[in-house]
Amino acid sequence: MTDRIAIIGCGPAGIMSAINFARRGVATVVIEASDDPSTAPSYNPDRSYAIDVTGHGLNAISHIDAVDDFDRELIPFKGIDAGKGGIHPWDEPGWIGSRGDIMRVLMKIATEKHADTVSFRFNCPVTAIDFETGSLTCEDKDEGREITEIYDLIIAADGGGSIIRKQAEQDVTGFTLSHRDASYYCKMIALDQAVGELDETLLHVLTLRYPCVAGAINGPDGKDDPIWFCQVPFSSNKSFRDMDEARSFLAKKSPRILDLASEQAIETFSKCESQNIGRSTMTSQCYAGKVIFIGDACASYPPIGQGANAAMESAMVLDQSVAAICPDGAAIGENMAELAKHFDTRWRDEARSVSWAANKFKFTNKWHVLRVQIAGLLNCNVVEETKSSRSSYSEVRKRAKYVWPLWAIS
Repeated sequence: MTDRIAIIGCGPAGIMSAINFARRGVATVVIEASDDPSTAPSYNPDRSYAIDVTGHGLNAISHIDAVDDFDRELIPFKGIDAGKGGIHPWDEPGWIGSRGDIMRVLMKIATEKHADTVSFRFNCPVTAIDFETGSLTCEDKDEGREITEIYDLIIAADGGGSIIRKQAEQDVTGFTLSHRDASYYCKMIALDQAVGELDETLLHVLTLRYPCVAGAINGPDGKDDPIWFCQVPFSSNKSFRDMDEARSFLAKKSPRILDLASEQAIETFSKCESQNIGRSTMTSQCYAGKVIFIGDACASYPPIGQGANAAMESAMVLDQSVAAICPDGAAIGENMAELAKHFDTRWRDEARSVSWAANKFKFTNKWHVLRVQIAGLLNCNVVEETKSSRSSYSEVRKRAKYVWPLWAIS
């Protein structure tokens, strides 16, 4: 296979796809608008929430034989502490980490094991694309020049704000986007007093009435030096007049946080801006001309712990489509239309199903929280079941129909 393949975006979906092609001996170039993620700060106080890499992420990691790599680098995930002794154990391999933690493991695999087939262009935003010909123009900011090349396949993995996706909506007949905003916001607070107080192998729901989820990520010295963050949800864009107002809010909504966060952490929390995490976007199809969309570029949705997991799995499904349509090194360029349709058939319903589940649980909505609790008693909790490696997202959605009135209400 001598096709020219570009991957736009060096996030979990993009780098996982590069590794998949490398394992087939196929060269790719990964084009990223920002810096090398492996040299970025180990955590971002505004976004460093803890992600449990489980089920669907585990499937993708197993697909590239990287379970041992994740075991070495990340904190193991053992389950969820729902408070008052309610431990929900996790019985499969899994890990906890920030998006940056996940990226460091994947980048290490790509650069150390596949340096001969994966190349990178950082600080190189896309400025133009032709979906029919595969022509791609990028601005190389490091060298101060534009680069235009033609590819047989372009994989759009440029995240929830995908520039490629927006351009396809304008340029490609029949390619449309649907948007939704659930008015769901959050702020992160550092729990700098949590080391030794909380078990870093668990995600901790600090209060059930107003769920705030705390988790550990790798610290400056790796998984043995954990640091803690908690995601505090809001139903609107929230700001505080001062530190006292922020402290009063936490005392009312989730007082456990006050035991785990220092005065400095509370002050920082009071000043930081809230992030809108309730937006979702869905593509009408997973391809446009010579472009295939994976990860958040294909479907972005509110967080239920599946963003990175589904992104990595989408790259795995694309690799399976390549194996099915282009066996024994058959050229992608000659089979591009069939490959795109095969992937679309495999992944489109999965993307819609996980997006559906994500929009059914908002921490600040009392009905949503009650619904999840009732569904758990009925053994049909789609939020929990999305974590399983044994069920596809579409299968989880189908099972929800057995108690459909419970899940039908938005």
